[in-house]
Amino acid sequence: MSARVSKGNRISEMATAREEPEAGSSELLLVKEFDVSAQGYRVRRIVGHGSFGTVASAVHEPTEKKVAIKKLTGIFDHGVRDSRRAVREIHFLKLFDHVNIIKLLDVLEPPSWDPDEMRELYLVLEYMQSDLARVCRSTTTLGKDHVGYIGYQILCGLQYMHSANVFHRDLKPSNILVNSSCKIKIADFGLARGLHEGVETPSAEQLTEYVVTRWYRAPEILLCHKTYDYAVDMWSLGCILVELFTRKALFKGSNHLEQLDLILNTFGIPESIDLSDPDVKAFVTSRAYPPEKKCLDWSMYIPGAPEELVDLVSKLLVFDPSARLTASEALRHPFFKKFYVESFVRQTSIAITKFDYEFEKLTRTKDSIADLIFREVLYFRPGVLQEKFKTEKRLKKKKFHRRAFTFSEGRRRSII
Repeated sequence: MSARVSKGNRISEMATAREEPEAGSSELLLVKEFDVSAQGYRVRRIVGHGSFGTVASAVHEPTEKKVAIKKLTGIFDHGVRDSRRAVREIHFLKLFDHVNIIKLLDVLEPPSWDPDEMRELYLVLEYMQSDLARVCRSTTTLGKDHVGYIGYQILCGLQYMHSANVFHRDLKPSNILVNSSCKIKIADFGLARGLHEGVETPSAEQLTEYVVTRWYRAPEILLCHKTYDYAVDMWSLGCILVELFTRKALFKGSNHLEQLDLILNTFGIPESIDLSDPDVKAFVTSRAYPPEKKCLDWSMYIPGAPEELVDLVSKLLVFDPSARLTASEALRHPFFKKFYVESFVRQTSIAITKFDYEFEKLTRTKDSIADLIFREVLYFRPGVLQEKFKTEKRLKKKKFHRRAFTFSEGRRRSII
């Protein structure tokens, strides 16, 4: 299908960069902090930063294969919150097997297995040249076919993910990786959740922590609704498609209340709006919003966009989450007619394995999470078991949780 995107190679223009950091640079210092050489990897340069870690390009020295290494820091600095995020990401990436979702290749052994000393964790992932955030900031020309092909691939990944009873919750341009052939992969599953695991919506106070991702958050999250589902990913996709075409974020709030304010001024305030959160209610009722606008003219927000894209966005960016298109419905939209092949989607984008909700019961304490991390390292590096029992006295005395420790010999696989 990539042959239909005639200028896909231009995506790489903004991704070309030096392969090694300059001597004496701050980047070189960050590279030296990646303690992975003893486990077969050579870090080349830093390619991204986030609130939960740093990503570097690297080489797997035995095979000379280029990879990305994600360094998660401060694993247990905030109790189990960040460590649970790390384990969830590993768990979901092991579950998924889809061409448009990043593949986890290895989990490296941490310097210490003691939760009180486990400061960092390294995940080895497929290497991709860039991400959509960099594409949007670049001068690379994106036509209708580029936007269509990128959106189609995101939807294939979302349909697969949603069919596994998982939704991403943090879909944004920087979490969608891209290569020079315009192929994309969805990444960063630390905030992902299983649909029926009892997701707790962050309070208004907690939402201030999500400073990077607020521009793509659905109104039901900003309103602190008690429950929400796959539809939050569809809202994010609508925002991303608009940004790909216009090169500007659609709703660019400087904090979560301003973000909600921008959305309510655009859509108006629905009569049935849920204002059960007291902080949100106080904010909304203190302002004069227009009544609900039944039919927005989205062509004003995406000037020059083809009619099919305008229509698609109008069906994704709907205030009522139950009225938004699902991933399956969006794939069949006329905007993706050039790329959509039903038999291919049916064969590749329906997950066979569903999310195991029992997993969440094993992430309640620091010790149980440390045991889960050990299991994940062991999955990729079976030889760690013998070394671990030689070097860690703690594990000679401690019994692993039976469910956390068991794994099938047949599931062991090579590092790369």
